Amino acid sequence: DPKFFGLAPGKQVGLLGAGVNITCDEVERDSTGAVVGIVASVDASAERAKVKGHIHWVAAETAVPAEIRVYNVLFTPEMPEEEAAALKAAGADDAAADGADD
Repeated sequence: DPKFFGLAPGKQVGLLGAGVNITCDEVERDSTGAVVGIVASVDASAERAKVKGHIHWVAAETAVPAEIRVYNVLFTPEMPEEEAAALKAAGADDAAADGADD
């Protein structure tokens, strides 16, 4: 997906706080297909590409368990603020029209 700026095979991202870019060269999987590791290359040169995606690094020794919830689509309209404004405006128009009949 061209709109995905995270780490994926062949994609380059910045590593926050490190001042380097990393590229995922290979994904290592176990016999069930679950990801168990990645092989990545590092670009620490001053001429490294400016990337849109950046990731955080957490060392395994200091990591704490966390529950992560991934949501696919939170809103049906692509721009919910615009949809809400349009509905509000339509409601105001309906209310004005209802009052005109009195």
